[in-house]
Amino acid sequence: MTAFLFGVLSSPAASAIVLVLGLLRGSRPLWWLVAACSWCTGTGLSHVYRHQSSAEQDIARDLSRARWIKVLAGRGNVLTREACSPLWSGELSPESVQVLLPDPGTRDDSWLDRRSRNVCRFDPGFTPELRSQVRTNMNYLTHVARTQRKLLYSIALQQFDAAWTDSSPTLPAPQP
Repeated sequence: MTAFLFGVLSSPAASAIVLVLGLLRGSRPLWWLVAACSWCTGTGLSHVYRHQSSAEQDIARDLSRARWIKVLAGRGNVLTREACSPLWSGELSPESVQVLLPDPGTRDDSWLDRRSRNVCRFDPGFTPELRSQVRTNMNYLTHVARTQRKLLYSIALQQFDAAWTDSSPTLPAPQP
C-alpha cells in the first residue's frame, strides 16, 4: 500500500517540478527571478536577454541617459554595433567612457584562449581567431577615441572663439 501511495503522489510532484522548471525557462518568469535576486543582492540587473540583438534598443536608451559609461567585455563586438554608434559619433557626450577588454597578446593559454575553447561549443562566434576579433575592436575604439577627442576639442574651441568674438570689453576705465 505504501508503494502504491508513493507512486500516486510522486507523479503530481514530478509534474509540478517539471512545470516550475519549464516556467523558469520562459523569458518573463526568468526576468522575475533575476529581478528578485538582483533586488536581494543589490546588483541592479533587471533583464536577461536570450539574444544580443534583443538588448540593443535598451542599450541605446541606457547610453543616452548615462553620465558615465564603464564596459567590461569579452570581445567588444557590441561596441562596434549600431546601438553604440551615437557614443562614438559624438552625438552623446558622457562625462567619461571606460572600456575594459582582455589583452589579445600572444601569450599561450591566455584567458582568451581558455574562453574560446570553453564557449565555442555553444557559440560559433568564439573561434580560434578570438584574438584578432579583440584586436580589431580595440583598433576601432582607439581610432574612434582619437577622432572624438579632436571633435570635442574643435567644438570647445569654436565655442570659445564665438564667446570671444561676441564679447565686448567691460573693463573699468583706469583711475588717474
